[in-house]
Amino acid sequence: MALCSSDPDLLIGIDLENLLGSELMRALLRDWAGKLGATPEEQDKMLTGLGDGKRILISIFNQDILAMMVGNIGDLPDTAMPGGLRFTRLSTDVTLLGSQ
Repeated sequence: MALCSSDPDLLIGIDLENLLGSELMRALLRDWAGKLGATPEEQDKMLTGLGDGKRILISIFNQDILAMMVGNIGDLPDTAMPGGLRFTRLSTDVTLLGSQ
């Protein structure tokens, strides 16, 4: 996982619990994944994989991304995602997503 700077270029906090029910949010997530090179099938899998997520915190520095997801996240792929992103489950309800 990438170690992002203590002074990131962009820091985002999202309340997924309320937003995942929104069609607009799902469309934005699909668009973001598509720009990273995900196929429509991979986008579907990503949205399903978000499961019952509660919160996500994202830190971006240069081209390194580190995201922490809190909640009951579904099955995660063992292989690298588009853009070289990988998941690491820290506990049953905390998962990291980051660039190598």
